[in-house]
Amino acid sequence: MDLLLPFKVGDAIETRSYGAGYRGAWFRGKLTDMRIREGHLECQVEYIDYPDEKRRWTRLYKVPPKCRNQKAGQNREIMLRPRFPQWCWENDILEHWPQTDIVAVVSSPWKVGDLIDWWYNDCFWTGKIIEFLGEDKVMIICPEIPIGEGGCWAADTKDLRPVLDWSLLEGWSTPLSQENNKCWHTARLIEGNQG
Repeated sequence: MDLLLPFKVGDAIETRSYGAGYRGAWFRGKLTDMRIREGHLECQVEYIDYPDEKRRWTRLYKVPPKCRNQKAGQNREIMLRPRFPQWCWENDILEHWPQTDIVAVVSSPWKVGDLIDWWYNDCFWTGKIIEFLGEDKVMIICPEIPIGEGGCWAADTKDLRPVLDWSLLEGWSTPLSQENNKCWHTARLIEGNQG
């Protein structure tokens, strides 16, 4: 079963939730077991930042709440992915380069429209920067229910990372940020040294 995925039992991973109160959040975890049940690959996860939380089985793919009325199998989203790659600012790249296979590089300071993950309540919340509140603070907006919990939040810039997407076929990729009819990638991916 390990050959189906680029991670195996014992690896650090991230898992997504669509549960009320945590819709769209990514949690850091450790993959503790895998099985096939009712034709679906399920993974058991131990939550790193929630040590008292019971280990849970989750399907590798789920249909998000917004798509429940569509045919089964359409619009399924991956619920588990490898550990998030290291990321750095452009001027710090040499420091991080040799430590990992892939590095996400952010070339400029955060700006309005950047897609980010925000570390809050021991998990990462996907959002978009909509305003600067000072040198080290921004206002972000999170996707609305049923995909996210919605709302606008003040966040410290030290608690942000760039948003990255992951799929079994393509691996890591960078989604497009946009604002005022302009599009850009908040980060770019660089292959690190392999040895």
